Amino acid sequence: MRNRGFSIIELVVVIGIISILLSIASINFSNWNLKNNIERQTKEMYMEITEARQLALNTRQARTVTFSPNSLVFRRYSSDADLEAGTGVEVKTKRLPFAITRSAWLDPSDNPNITANDVLFSSRGVMPPIPIAIVPKSFSICIYSNVDPAFDALVMVETRVAAGKIKSQGAGCDSNNIDIK
Repeated sequence: MRNRGFSIIELVVVIGIISILLSIASINFSNWNLKNNIERQTKEMYMEITEARQLALNTRQARTVTFSPNSLVFRRYSSDADLEAGTGVEVKTKRLPFAITRSAWLDPSDNPNITANDVLFSSRGVMPPIPIAIVPKSFSICIYSNVDPAFDALVMVETRVAAGKIKSQGAGCDSNNIDIK
């Protein structure tokens, strides 16, 4: 009578093949997870910045968004006097799991309390008009990575916030290097 089981060599080969396939799958899953989290952060920033702009328009109260590499701070100003005095109320702070890079930004407002890290939305829900002499005419936010997410950048102009994709990861974070979706 012959025993029709598997030999130890066959079992070791099968376990080796399975372990190789699992290691490849886990690497792909890690990249997919990182890519998904960057896209999520970009979409959340887009939504919250758009919400700040919309609330400025609806409540007729100026709002600012302060950008730092790992957070966004949202402030509300109940009057123009509060805005001039810089006595806004901090509405919320959003911690960012992935560091952001900003484009160079020259604030066109004459308010000394609005810094280069701030974006101001007036009580009309728009950013102050950018004078012709100031270049660039937009403000960009980028999340650099090596996993090629579908959305990893935001571009803000006077009346619009748009999500996009960085064209070249090695180039600067400006609107010329972002493909708006």
